[in-house]
Amino acid sequence: MILVDSSSWIHFLRPNGDPVVLSRVEAALTSGAACWCPLVRLELWNGAAGDRDRKSLRDFEDVLLELAFDDEVWAGAYELAHRVRGAGVSLPATDILIAACARRHGADLETADRQSKRHLGCAVSCRYDRILATTCGSSMLATISSVPPQCRPVDERDFTCS
Repeated sequence: MILVDSSSWIHFLRPNGDPVVLSRVEAALTSGAACWCPLVRLELWNGAAGDRDRKSLRDFEDVLLELAFDDEVWAGAYELAHRVRGAGVSLPATDILIAACARRHGADLETADRQSKRHLGCAVSCRYDRILATTCGSSMLATISSVPPQCRPVDERDFTCS
């Protein structure tokens, strides 16, 4: 599963969106891995500019898996906010909540937001033996030996960004 953030959906939906981001979202959709969460859905509906956008969103509602915000997502968001803030970084609560949702459901996070990518991507997408390229800026899955220096082991299951 790949939780596609609003920033990436916007590139996908715009005629002049970044082609690199567009291709990542297209690949996630084509493979059936793309999903969203209630907050991403709300952000997209809030920004829907016209009939074309609203039709696209209705189509997404028919095909995309929606990852729920349960108590574990909220608890994970509180913990992640504390860790990110403890590292001296201030991020929007919405970005932290979306990252916590991805983490809770075992989904990788696709985001075009550079600040979120740098500070939250690794916390969500680093696994014990791999790291998702689209959230950490490389071009393929990498082994633990090539994990970016801002990622530090927390336990055997994940990494955090410092």
